[in-house]
Amino acid sequence: MNHTKSNWDDPISEFQHAMDAASEKLRRQLEDLEPYCGSEALKFAVQAGYQPQMAYSVIETARYTGVSPSTLYAENKAGRLPFKTIGSRNALIRVVDVDKWMEGRSDGR
Repeated sequence: MNHTKSNWDDPISEFQHAMDAASEKLRRQLEDLEPYCGSEALKFAVQAGYQPQMAYSVIETARYTGVSPSTLYAENKAGRLPFKTIGSRNALIRVVDVDKWMEGRSDGR
């Protein structure tokens, strides 16, 4: 007669195993994002499917931040989020500026 316990006999061990596996998966995902030099904005952009770059259009920035383009334009007009203008119609927002802007917003500014 075999007296070994199955995973169903020990739900706590099964739960711990599942948590360990999930923790390891999350650790690997975070390591994959590490090359982005600590930039939260760049991490968001890459997670949204954009290639890593130094600046994105207003529309792209709106998509990866979840902030509407009109809010981004208002923040620019208020002097809180600088744009780099190319020609008369195209504006780019540098990732470093989005990082600074997000930090300011999280401080309640």
